[in-house]
Amino acid sequence: MVGAVKEAVQTLWDDETVRHALFAAVIGWCGDDKTAAAGRQSFRTLALMSPPANSRQPSLLIEPVEREEPAPTVEDLSRGWRSLLAPGNSDDHLEEVLPFWLEAAVAFPEHRGRIADILCRAVRGPEIAGEESPRNRLTGLVRQWSKRPSVEAEQREQLYTLITGKVDDDFMASHGAASGSSA
Repeated sequence: MVGAVKEAVQTLWDDETVRHALFAAVIGWCGDDKTAAAGRQSFRTLALMSPPANSRQPSLLIEPVEREEPAPTVEDLSRGWRSLLAPGNSDDHLEEVLPFWLEAAVAFPEHRGRIADILCRAVRGPEIAGEESPRNRLTGLVRQWSKRPSVEAEQREQLYTLITGKVDDDFMASHGAASGSSA
């Protein structure tokens, strides 16, 4: 069934006339408990897609050629990522897609800030006692990725620092601590 969902999402995405409606539906599914699993799988499929001309760049980050089709917003992309990073979901949903987006942030510096913002917004919100923290999950997985041997080790470390800094700043702001203040 997962293969069928993936194939259907890819086929629909290839039809530019339904692309915006498909993305909106997938994001809606991600936020509904009844359809969250289908939303998560569909978003994962979309997040892994890339144009044939550049297989290192996620299609969801490319501005549409026609101005009539709006680009996915940071908020909508964050909702999709929130579904992937939610407590209780297997890392299987993340093992390909998170490194793909992190690699894109390294390969395309113009997307680095946007990708960091998307991921940080995805883990905003209250944490539930007894459940895995989405914040800790994200920063742990980014750390694991940043430590893999790579010729881009310095850029990976910089991206890890950027993401964890943003996540920590968001956490402090939501808990009433003033970032940058010292005692």
